[in-house]
Amino acid sequence: MAALELDVFFEGMATPAGRLVRSDDGATSFRYLTDDLPHPLSLSLPVRAEPFSDSLTRGFFSNLLFENAQREQIMQRHGIDFSDIVGLLAHLGADCPGSISCVPVGTGPAKMPGDLEADYVPLTSKDLLRVMASLRDFRRVPDDTNDPSPLAGVQGKIALARRPDGSFALPRPGLNVPTTHILKVPRAGEMMTVNQEHLLMGIMAAVQRHPVAHTEMIGEGDLRGLLVERFDRIVEGNTVRRLHQEDFAQALGLGPQMKYQRNGTEERCFMSIGAQN
Repeated sequence: MAALELDVFFEGMATPAGRLVRSDDGATSFRYLTDDLPHPLSLSLPVRAEPFSDSLTRGFFSNLLFENAQREQIMQRHGIDFSDIVGLLAHLGADCPGSISCVPVGTGPAKMPGDLEADYVPLTSKDLLRVMASLRDFRRVPDDTNDPSPLAGVQGKIALARRPDGSFALPRPGLNVPTTHILKVPRAGEMMTVNQEHLLMGIMAAVQRHPVAHTEMIGEGDLRGLLVERFDRIVEGNTVRRLHQEDFAQALGLGPQMKYQRNGTEERCFMSIGAQN
C-alpha cells in the first residue's frame, strides 16, 4: 500500500492545521503543522509537536466518515478497504462534519464561510415542494437539484440555507459553503412523525437547560417536512460559518465500532456515546 498524505484544514484558514498520513504498511498518523490555532482538533489530539499514533489518529478520523451509501460507493469504485480511512477521506474528506476538511496535499482548503446573498441559489416555493415530494417518494432529491451534502438516515433529507428574508437556497455548485438547516421528509404513510418530532423537540426545550435545536413544520397534508436549525452554524448578518465539533467517541479516542451497544453478556454491553458536543 503506497503512502498517502492529506492536509487537514479548519474552515476559513488558508494554511493547514495538520497532516494526516497513511504509511506504506497501512498505519496512520497525524501531526500538527502549526500551534497557531483557535483550538485543538480534538480533546484526544491536543496540540503538540510529536505525531499521534495509529490508534489515536483512527479514533478521531474514522469517526468523520458517514455510514451511508456514498461511502460504500467510494469503496467499491476505487477498491478501498473499510480500514483505509485515509484513502476514504481522500475522496470524502472535503465535506467532513463540522469545520474541518481533509484534502490531498497542496489543493488548499475545501470549506469557506458563506455569503447568503452571493454564494447561494434561491429556491422558489415550487422548487421546495418538488424537492420535498422527491424526498418523500424516493428518499433523494431530484436529479437536477444540487445536493450540497448527502445525509444519511431513515428519512429523506436535504441541507438548506435560510436567507435573512426567510427564503431558502442551496449553495452554488462548486462552492463548499455552509448550510443552516436540515429538512427531513418522511414517507407518505408516516407524515404524523413530523408533528410528533416537532412536539417532542418543543417539550425537550421546555424541560431542560441544555440547548435543543429549533424545529419548524413545513408543508401540509400528505407533504410535510420538519425543518431543523443546525446547531453547528453561526449566522452573523449574511455570513454563515461552521462550528467545530466532535462526538464523544472522538473526544475519547474511540473508533466508530465503539459507538453502539453490542450484543453479549451484561459486562460487555455499553450505551451509545454518539452525542455531539
